[in-house]
Amino acid sequence: GSARRVAERMSESVEGRYSPFNLLYGDGQRTFVTTQTEERFDTVELPAGIQILCNRDINDGEVPKIAAIRAQLAGLDLEGPIGAVFEALQKLLRRHSGDDAPLDGVCVHTSGYGTRSSAILSVNREQGQYWYADGAPCETEYEDCSSLLDELRVA
Repeated sequence: GSARRVAERMSESVEGRYSPFNLLYGDGQRTFVTTQTEERFDTVELPAGIQILCNRDINDGEVPKIAAIRAQLAGLDLEGPIGAVFEALQKLLRRHSGDDAPLDGVCVHTSGYGTRSSAILSVNREQGQYWYADGAPCETEYEDCSSLLDELRVA
């Protein structure tokens, strides 16, 4: 019935049962991320604003990829038309680092590890936008999956 209820149930029914993961979920009013690693299980409610979720802890500025995204976001006009904002974000998420540190890129390609998908999600009470690339975003076009958010819209 609500994201809060899912957050409460996660520790009761999920903790320790799966390999490490990050799970983002919300109900149009509240958004949470549950993280399970080898060392811990944690659920946090996300504040309004831009959140960066990779395969590590959400918004962890110690992770070079997250720090790079945060720095690049500072140069974007995020108050413009939503279409232009999403285009700028897609371009940002397609960026690679130099050959000296391939894992620090936003889009990663190595022989044993790499970016498998990418998503951009914007939700508020009036509208939601969800764009998803089912593959490395430098090789895969983002698809508009916003219709999946219709049930979250609050009247």
